Amino acid sequence: MAQVNIRMDDELKKQADAFFGELGLSLSTAIHAFILQSMREGRIPFELSLKADPFYSESNMAHLRRVVAKIESGEANFAEKTMEELEAMVG
Repeated sequence: MAQVNIRMDDELKKQADAFFGELGLSLSTAIHAFILQSMREGRIPFELSLKADPFYSESNMAHLRRVVAKIESGEANFAEKTMEELEAMVG
């Protein structure tokens, strides 16, 4: 059995230990699972992106394209509200 050593920020390790512990996993098991899944898929099993904003996720972009298409075709039925009106609706 090979042994792998990695270096990481102390605070990041503490957060990862707590997070994976909540899932019932050790950090070592979580890293092992990541490597196994990478080998199965032949890729990193998640998207790497400089865009951290979920607004730019592919699913949200697809949704926005559908909404724009409905608006442009006249199919969409929506009401226009000011920010003040929206805030009044919430609280």
